[in-house]
Amino acid sequence: MLVGKLQEIGNILSVNRYENLLKVQSFFSDSNIEIGSIALAGISFTITHFSKNNPSETLAEIMNIPHTYKHVILKYYSAGMWIEVEFDQSIKAIASLLKSMLPNYIQARK
Repeated sequence: MLVGKLQEIGNILSVNRYENLLKVQSFFSDSNIEIGSIALAGISFTITHFSKNNPSETLAEIMNIPHTYKHVILKYYSAGMWIEVEFDQSIKAIASLLKSMLPNYIQARK
């Protein structure tokens, strides 16, 4: 679930129209989720690959549907530009819940 609230600023590393991929580097790793949706400048995308270069830097590859590319502002973006980033709130909520529950669950099972 994307709510339209700017969470971070990311740096566009590459835009490949023909492979329908957009690579974005983000510097606030607490918000990054390996699966789900991401909004870039208010446009919702699916994350296809996710990796952490270091604890405070994340790289996300996003699938871009040709129809979306043709009809939104994305076609004007290029490497080196800064872009607004929002991560999927429902996935973040589940991850947060699991982080808080898991240690207690493990401790109770001992």
